[in-house]
Amino acid sequence: MVNVEQARKFIRNPQPETRNSFYLFLSVFIAVFSLYILTLAPGVVGGDAGEHQFAVPLLGIPHTTGYPLYVLVGKLWTLITPMGSLAWRMNLFSALGGALAAGLTSLVVYRLSSDVLPAKNGTPPWAGALVAGIALSFGLTLWQWSVIAGIRSFNVFFFALLTLQAITWAQQRQRGDTNAAERTLRWLALTVGLSLAHHRTTIFYLPSLVGWIWWYDRRLIRQPKRIVQLALLALAPLSLYLFIYLRGINNPPYTHEPVYDLQSFWFLVGSGDSTGLFFSIDPAYLPARLSFIWHDILAQLSWPGVILALIGGLLLLWRGTAHLIFQSLLILLLLLFVLDFEVVNLNEAPTWYLMPAYFLFAVWLGLGVNGIYHLPFTIHHSPFTIHYSSFAIRPFFQLLITGIFIALLTYSLGWPNWRTQYTAAIAPLDDWRQLLRGTQAQRFVESSLPYVEPNSIIWGDWEQYTPIRYYQLINQERLDITARNPLDNWPEKVAAAHAARQPIYFSRKPPDLIGTPYLSMAGPLIRLGTAPQFEAPNDIIQLNANFEDEIELIGYRADIFPQHTPGGEWADPILQLMLYWRVPKKAEWDYALSLRLIDSAGQEIYRKDATHPVLSSYPTTLWTPGEVVGDFYELPLSPEAGPLTLHVLPYRTEGPGQWHNLTLTGTDPPQEGIKLGPFGGNQQTQTLLHASD
Repeated sequence: MVNVEQARKFIRNPQPETRNSFYLFLSVFIAVFSLYILTLAPGVVGGDAGEHQFAVPLLGIPHTTGYPLYVLVGKLWTLITPMGSLAWRMNLFSALGGALAAGLTSLVVYRLSSDVLPAKNGTPPWAGALVAGIALSFGLTLWQWSVIAGIRSFNVFFFALLTLQAITWAQQRQRGDTNAAERTLRWLALTVGLSLAHHRTTIFYLPSLVGWIWWYDRRLIRQPKRIVQLALLALAPLSLYLFIYLRGINNPPYTHEPVYDLQSFWFLVGSGDSTGLFFSIDPAYLPARLSFIWHDILAQLSWPGVILALIGGLLLLWRGTAHLIFQSLLILLLLLFVLDFEVVNLNEAPTWYLMPAYFLFAVWLGLGVNGIYHLPFTIHHSPFTIHYSSFAIRPFFQLLITGIFIALLTYSLGWPNWRTQYTAAIAPLDDWRQLLRGTQAQRFVESSLPYVEPNSIIWGDWEQYTPIRYYQLINQERLDITARNPLDNWPEKVAAAHAARQPIYFSRKPPDLIGTPYLSMAGPLIRLGTAPQFEAPNDIIQLNANFEDEIELIGYRADIFPQHTPGGEWADPILQLMLYWRVPKKAEWDYALSLRLIDSAGQEIYRKDATHPVLSSYPTTLWTPGEVVGDFYELPLSPEAGPLTLHVLPYRTEGPGQWHNLTLTGTDPPQEGIKLGPFGGNQQTQTLLHASD
């Protein structure tokens, strides 16, 4: 037993390995948390992340499996975080989870290195631990899910914690420290339960953990009392799922699935909505899925990272076979799960479920770095041996190795993945309204809700549904509107709304929408009317521009929406443009549109083409003469380019490679299309703009 005085001495003078572990974790945590804060999504986003942004603060019930631990701890986080919107606070919560996961990854590598690499001075090398934590944070999937709300970054945290506890327990048993080992094993059992209360993929780690415990403590199977104690510790946190039942039957402000009895409760926590998503993939899709997964792995590691991970894996095979066996078992089970999980595009795979495997790849990467660092000390008669074996030289050599590999991974992994995220975050809305990045969700909602008729219904996909619900439930805006998802069987939904005399809007275009009459747009939403509209809004800039008596541009509304990058810095603003068209007579051609931003030197800097107005879904031959059709676009403005002119050009295709650009009536010489603006320049606020003469 350790007496009080010995404990005090240990606290005042901890062992070098303990002190190094603390500094490693702290260094990686601070570096990664800073990175994620600097690249944090500035506000509301869509999809699962958008749901968590409002479900957690409201103590609501998100989609399966309900995530009770995440909801309860996340709610506490929103209460103790003193700044920012609730959406931003939940984004920051994910950054915390990602930083903790990276810090624990460094500790896993540090502890594991003491098993597979002989320590010359009593402590394992720390270079690989630092590099592994940074490499994990650079991986595209963890980075993406550490800057928006969601459970995924904390899922990696739990897998890292379980791995660290399992390694620590085995090392304590090998040292003969049975009391410490038993305490660690109990903490491991409790962590298993907490992890299961967070995310169900923990199930895939159970075979590895059970096998690992049996490998080092085979007497446990003959000790039922200990087994029961450990099982109770693992099961205790699952009682948190009772929160979902109790909250659900008491009418929470939000629940993804109604919970009104035990059967509906089990449907939610048991993922009843996932029925039919497994054991249904045609094996013919496996090559494409494996290729997709391989390219995703490259986005987590890069080629230098893959090579380092292979070196680390070989090192485990040589010196830590048990580690490799049980870690590989987890990777194999996750891979089989992902290959069999059905998603919309069967050539792709839901690789976010592989994030725990990516954590292990980062661990192997760190071991590979340590193996390279350790190489000069293990090659006998090497001309470097005498110099590198000097105790004074070792820290400098580790710093050199650390700097080289972090620089290499920053160049090959960190920078490309940042550019991928940044480019997506500042992009205009796409036709399918994917709203996970930057200010896209904010722009989508704020340019839609003011123009939606009272008591309307908006049908959309999950991506667009959740930010609308955030504005309703958190900001208490437009509570008269009903938002629904998913956007399937849409003709039935339209018929039901029209029968109830309820205005109906779509948040994106269905692929088979072409041919539907009486379409228009209210901001980025598609309005599906029962009759043509013949009046344009009063708050637009009037143009009454006629193009060869074929189509008329009645006017437009233009707003400049300032953008913040992930992290809150200014980015290029977005020009939101509503065009209002009309045909004076029955159109004989389907007219396409080309919108081109032109700088002061006459250079085209951006171009957006549409086969038809209304997200290329409403051919002009379907229009009623005199019908007013709203048409929404987003275009990026570059302040560095100065004031920009927008060239709006209607045209028709008359044959292969043959186009006719419509000219503006009354111009001499004939002017193709019309030029609007100027837009941009030094304007950084949302401003109503004017047309040029």
